Amino acid sequence: MNKSITVLIAVLFIFAQYPLSGEMGDVTLIWSKNCQKCHGKDGRGNTKAGKMAKAKDFTDADYQDTLNEEDMHKNVKEGMIVDGKKKMKPYADKLTDEEITALICFIREFRKEG
Repeated sequence: MNKSITVLIAVLFIFAQYPLSGEMGDVTLIWSKNCQKCHGKDGRGNTKAGKMAKAKDFTDADYQDTLNEEDMHKNVKEGMIVDGKKKMKPYADKLTDEEITALICFIREFRKEG
């Protein structure tokens, strides 16, 4: 089985165990508290901070196709440095692995088919 499909199934399995609110916390609250400043409420990255960081548009199906869950998880957990510049701070000290996994599933919901 393709590794990406295996990872996606694992992510969906984990996500299915946690409701959007409750034991793990509300993923929309996690988004608004930690991600929305740059990525925007709608995931388009069309904010002042998002434009400065050149945040990608999570509604873009073509861009979403380039993402894989392992890299997304690593980027959220460890942060992102591109061309020697810090593009995103790490969230390892703020979010659990389960919260990051739920956040990735939340990000996938922004996808719009063109």
